[in-house]
Amino acid sequence: METFIVDRIENTVAVLETVNRTFLQVPLSDFAEQVRERDVVFLGADGKYHTDTAKTEERKKRLFQLQKNIFSE
Repeated sequence: METFIVDRIENTVAVLETVNRTFLQVPLSDFAEQVRERDVVFLGADGKYHTDTAKTEERKKRLFQLQKNIFSE
């Protein structure tokens, strides 16, 4: 399953970053639930984008640890 990162939200569009570092513009109406910037999302069988909460939390923790390592040196 391909995942995307919500890079930013502009008005009624979410800009998603792909694993190839390209960007897609997806209408917010294509999401099953409300999304936030930096959420990890995937396209479900229903044709809607869904938040992968486990991957979002994992990514958040990894980024926090990287930031902590950078600023503790």
